[in-house]
Amino acid sequence: MNGKEKRIAKLNATQQQRKQDCIERTELAIHKLLKNDERLSFGNIAREANVSVSYLYKYPEVKDRIQEIRDKQVKQAKILTRPQTASEKSKQVIIQQLRSRIKMIEFEKKELKRQNEQMTGELYQLGIKLDLLDRIQQENMRQKSEIKILNLELERVRNEFLASQTNLREIPPETLLINQKFPPNFRESEVEEQLRMKLSSLGIKMNATLKKILESKTQLEIFNALLAIEEYLKSQPKIQSKAGLFRQALEEGWTPNFTDSE
Repeated sequence: MNGKEKRIAKLNATQQQRKQDCIERTELAIHKLLKNDERLSFGNIAREANVSVSYLYKYPEVKDRIQEIRDKQVKQAKILTRPQTASEKSKQVIIQQLRSRIKMIEFEKKELKRQNEQMTGELYQLGIKLDLLDRIQQENMRQKSEIKILNLELERVRNEFLASQTNLREIPPETLLINQKFPPNFRESEVEEQLRMKLSSLGIKMNATLKKILESKTQLEIFNALLAIEEYLKSQPKIQSKAGLFRQALEEGWTPNFTDSE
């Protein structure tokens, strides 16, 4: 080996030594930065290894080593900062909870619908009851009005009855007879004594026509007619047929005209 070759070999050995030294210093710097949780970069590593950045790029092995470790650190940082996703089991739990919630909501929806239909029916029934109540109240008002009118009518009839009793007390005793009709099997022999005496005193003879008329009249109507005839005969004594006059008095409902002088 000549002198030139020796120099070249020595230079190669020196460069190799420098390269190895750079690799070792770079590894130490990387280890220290990782231990301190510092960010890896060519600048940080060069500063920690006390070499220039260009020196690190000079050796491909060193550059690739730094690039590889730096990429891993970046990926790890992304993994740590990425939001945690739910596991498959937790996803199933969430899905089951959501399904249960959906079923509960559907049940509540059906229940609300049922309650709404029930309330609608109750409101309809309430409307019918209110309508019936209104009709009952109107009917009660109508009946109260009718009762009021009937009470007024009853009071009027009572007053008329009291007035008629007063008038009856003022009528002569011979007109206050029992107010009843002669029976269908009327016979002259069954006529009360007072009636026979009155017919005889007035000269009225009984016949079939009078008998039929008397059967349809009350004793009060009969004796009123007799008393009216008695008054009439006082002013008109000459009558051709007293029986005919009696018939006329019965049919026309004659009543006597009593005066204060009587």
